[in-house]
Amino acid sequence: MGKKPQTKINLPLDWWDKLVNYCQDKKLAVTAEEVYTLTKISRRTFLDARKTNRFTEPTFDIMVQRLGCKNRDALLIILGAKSEAVKAAATRDETPGPSFLTHPNNLPRREISMVGRDEEIAKILRVLAKSNQFCLVSITGVAGVGKTALALEVAHRCLKLRDLPEGLDPNELNYDAIVWTSAKQNVLIGPSFRKCSPIQSNLFAIIREMLRVVGPEKAAAMPSEDRQREIVLEQLREKHILLIVDSIEAIVDDKVLAFLQEIPLPSKVIVTDRRAVHGYFSVHLPQLSHRDAMRLIRDLCSQGIFGRRLKLKIDQIVGLANETGGIPLAIIWTLDRIGATRFDPMTSFDGLHYAESHQLSDFLFKDSYALTTENSRLVLAALHLVHAPVEGTKLAFLLGMRKDEVADAVYQLMKLSLIAEHCPSEENRKVKTKRPPIERFYRLPALIRQYVNNHGDRLTDTSALAVKNKFHVLF
Repeated sequence: MGKKPQTKINLPLDWWDKLVNYCQDKKLAVTAEEVYTLTKISRRTFLDARKTNRFTEPTFDIMVQRLGCKNRDALLIILGAKSEAVKAAATRDETPGPSFLTHPNNLPRREISMVGRDEEIAKILRVLAKSNQFCLVSITGVAGVGKTALALEVAHRCLKLRDLPEGLDPNELNYDAIVWTSAKQNVLIGPSFRKCSPIQSNLFAIIREMLRVVGPEKAAAMPSEDRQREIVLEQLREKHILLIVDSIEAIVDDKVLAFLQEIPLPSKVIVTDRRAVHGYFSVHLPQLSHRDAMRLIRDLCSQGIFGRRLKLKIDQIVGLANETGGIPLAIIWTLDRIGATRFDPMTSFDGLHYAESHQLSDFLFKDSYALTTENSRLVLAALHLVHAPVEGTKLAFLLGMRKDEVADAVYQLMKLSLIAEHCPSEENRKVKTKRPPIERFYRLPALIRQYVNNHGDRLTDTSALAVKNKFHVLF
């Protein structure tokens, strides 16, 4: 009598990505090797499963146990294999609560899920609590780093009163209304930037939008501009209102900042700004960590928002995270190019150097580069010249600068997202980051290299020759 065949459990095509993302989110594992070790399932078994998208029941039960899931259904939901269960769970999670149903708002919908930024989100939400005495929160960072996405994520959490920091009373964030205004002039659509509409680029455009959301019946009477301002200030005093002003650096009307300073508690304001704003609670947004950049790439590829689901190999994901320098907008631009053109991913990474990406690199780095010091520009020029990651102490030797001067330059360039820390692999990344900044390795991602090549200061011929000669001695 023949052996009875084992029952197989079928999984969706992207089950492996979902498993890795789940392990990363729960901090159970980061790399594929760590997933194998965690589940105690052999690499061969996983490779076979990735080809067939099936597991035997005994093997699947081992995964259920090792991942700490309640039962098979719980793991199937994580892996996207029970579509109805996933749909029901998502519906329960997104079901609007009372605040969502009753409180006026004009929030745009979130286009992509938020990756990382947990620490920044928690900080902002605690400041937005009624009991906190800060009135204005400023989210700063370079273009394309995700300031708008972060402000929108925070606003949606206030609206739905979900995913709040531990210990924070939801009533502290229960706003009567949430108003979104934006002075953003350009938005990335496909490979190019296009004009935005509408634009609230002056005080009364912002006031009209607030009145439309908070008091539409009063706006219908068409009062004078001064009266509109008085009505809005009355509403801000009487109610708990959250106002968001996106891309405030594009507003040239000085009355806007004066008005925002007048807004009384318990109402609050969030502004996003490429510049550093002093005197307010400021949250600086750096580039994504290497790990979070890889997670964002995986999430975007699996969501199919670029016309199709993209399948990238691990070395391609690592390459994209490196070449874009952890700038979310650069990641989205590159993936959109891959989805639209059906180019091989590695060909598209090379495309970061093509003419059509000049507009993107100018948009991302023009303002940041203008803020750099002379020493910072020398460091950029040296990294551009040697085409390789260089340790901070070696940069001091190459440029004939003191270590403290290089450390200050590196600090500024990292804060402006103009260089990236070199992480050869996820395994030794933690070891690298424990070193002092001057002993870490730094590199120029492709888009920044392109900007420096087109617009950056260059070393003199004599200095360039000296740097090259010293570099050859070192390496």
